[in-house]
Amino acid sequence: MLQALLADRFHLQIHHVDRQLPAYNLVVNKGGPNLKETAGGKTAMKQRAVGDVGWSIDATNVTIQYAMGLLSIYAHRPIFDKTGLTGHYDFTVKWLLNQLSATDVPGSELPALPAALQEQLGLRLESTMAPYDTIVTDHAEKPSEN
Repeated sequence: MLQALLADRFHLQIHHVDRQLPAYNLVVNKGGPNLKETAGGKTAMKQRAVGDVGWSIDATNVTIQYAMGLLSIYAHRPIFDKTGLTGHYDFTVKWLLNQLSATDVPGSELPALPAALQEQLGLRLESTMAPYDTIVTDHAEKPSEN
């Protein structure tokens, strides 16, 4: 309905294009995951600031797929689960906000997100490319007066 409205009101014309864009695969470190199987309870993920420069997620009874949805926001890319882990887990992960490189910031006690996942959870982000359905605007007009 919305597409029809936009096409009618703005004479909007679009088309879809598949493009390869950056993403991450989440994999298990060689030493194995450092995750605690849940003791049960309600599924929850709490976010909180750590000082002025860090972030923390406390997860209870969550699957890896569930956690990846939130972590994708902080990674600024989609994360695809390649761990093979199917259980429910409790964990806490803390990292330096807005630092996506694999290296840490000197003087900070918090690691960058990729390093935090490796050190604290035994998981690793691997850069990859993934297909995305993107929308391209071909034509749009200013709407006429009502």
